[in-house]
Amino acid sequence: MLKLTPQTLIRTAFFVLAVLLSGCAGQVNMLPTLSQQTQLQPEQGIVVARIINASGYPLPFNQLTIAPENLNESKKIKPERLLALETQPKSSTVFSSPIKAGSYALSSIRAFHSAGDYWYSRFISADAKFGTFEVKPGQITDLGTLIYYPKSQDDKYINTLLRLPNNDKGEVLRKFFSFYPANKAELLDWNADDYSDDRNSLFTSVAQNPVTYNKRYIAPDNSIYFLCKLGVIIKRTPNGDWEIDAVDTELDLTAIAQNSQGDLIVGGDEGRLFWKPANKDWIDISLNHDYEVEELLLTENRIAQLIARQRTKLTIFNNNLNNPTSSWDTVDFYTSLHGWNSMPIPVEENEIKKPKRPKHITGASLSKIADVTHLKVYTLADNLDPIFNNSKTEKFGFDTGTAKVFPISDESDISSILPAGAITLGIKTAGFWSWNGRSTYLKYIEKDGTWEEISTFVYKCNDDITEDETCLKDGREVKSKKANFNFRAIPWFINEQDALAIVSFSNFDFWSGQNSQETKILITKNGGKSWLDTGNSLPEKHCASLVPEVLDRLLISCNGGSMDFYESVDNAKNWKHVRQHENF
Repeated sequence: MLKLTPQTLIRTAFFVLAVLLSGCAGQVNMLPTLSQQTQLQPEQGIVVARIINASGYPLPFNQLTIAPENLNESKKIKPERLLALETQPKSSTVFSSPIKAGSYALSSIRAFHSAGDYWYSRFISADAKFGTFEVKPGQITDLGTLIYYPKSQDDKYINTLLRLPNNDKGEVLRKFFSFYPANKAELLDWNADDYSDDRNSLFTSVAQNPVTYNKRYIAPDNSIYFLCKLGVIIKRTPNGDWEIDAVDTELDLTAIAQNSQGDLIVGGDEGRLFWKPANKDWIDISLNHDYEVEELLLTENRIAQLIARQRTKLTIFNNNLNNPTSSWDTVDFYTSLHGWNSMPIPVEENEIKKPKRPKHITGASLSKIADVTHLKVYTLADNLDPIFNNSKTEKFGFDTGTAKVFPISDESDISSILPAGAITLGIKTAGFWSWNGRSTYLKYIEKDGTWEEISTFVYKCNDDITEDETCLKDGREVKSKKANFNFRAIPWFINEQDALAIVSFSNFDFWSGQNSQETKILITKNGGKSWLDTGNSLPEKHCASLVPEVLDRLLISCNGGSMDFYESVDNAKNWKHVRQHENF
């Protein structure tokens, strides 16, 4: 618990009231984001901050509200609201705006996003223990990194907002607002108080207890890595032991690769990359901050291959990690206007007269089918919101030996390819003209290179799940009811025929308008053609993320709620708690 003296509470209690007074845009001053055109007024300073979302909530925080000390002196005095520089589908956002000089405290952070006639809002308030800061004319106040973390406590979550204890002053300004000159030694910070030890302790507990992971990866030795928030890596060894590690970043990790010698490389937001030779310490080999790491590969002779994106460009890099002075060398690059540098798109005469606008690169992914590695590139028109709009997908072949891209003939409309235990799972996302709006799931049949659809419905007779299309009701034969379900996680195939799935059934009440969800654990004995109810249940209602890479037992995580893990050796009849989230 953080300690607060009566003097501190008296000074900062008025800031808490600002939360109640800043509910809508009309009650706050909406501030312009710092740009090269910004002209600072004589009575203004600059405030800079970063917010990291360490929860499983997918929408980034794009508004930051601060309250002036004299807020209650006049109705004309309002809280100040900073807007994020750019909103992308990732966990970190940065802010910088001109602010009138004075004494301030953090009021709240907010995720506010709109899509058509719908809007989505999440509001997290700060309290008195967060501290205060000064804004002075012509000077820069760097608030460092703020972290949102939903603290798990029993069956509920406590919204926790904290400050990163070690503030690398000037980092955000240097990376994202480099046009604005600043002397690091002259930057202002939070006002000093006596709670730095408490903040260090809180941050350590938060970092060691992630509530969600970004990516799951199975290594050549069958270890499973979970890339978490705040640079944390959780590992499950082949014999079921659990280990935790971390690299020197608070940003998301999104890519990982390991070779059979145990060399490991990880990367993530803002070009952060770290390399760990077997049994040695981590080495920082980061790119520039305007890169987002998408995919990593690592050969036996320590040649690292990297796919990273910038706003309108995707680049493939090589790096010989045996050489301490080596750097990331460009193998090939892609833009929406010109295609790959190694195989450019032919330019037609009408395109020269009317040049196209470059599209945003929103992502890239590698997946393997049979012996061919597919590289998908996702692009989006620059006038569309990347948070809600579906990206266009282009497919290419990728040679993992040379890191070269080549054309590929792929007529399928499969949007995602995922490992599902003993099989490969394909997902066809429902299109605009889909009758039921439901995705289609298929399993890959290796022997003939085809896809076979997996059913997503069951037959019900008197509310019991049955394999029969007809049943007896009140002594007469009737047609069984068909009930559709959604997979809550990737199904777990022990082999091509036997699988288990955690699914949800939607029950809509026409008269009340209420829609309830019922979760069941189903099994199939015929490769997903039909499903039966096991009658078993989850260890906790929110723990439903299957880890299909483990084949000798059923392993699930509470991803999004905590990083607790449970395992079962009897198809979910009995559960063992194998990794526990600390209740700090």
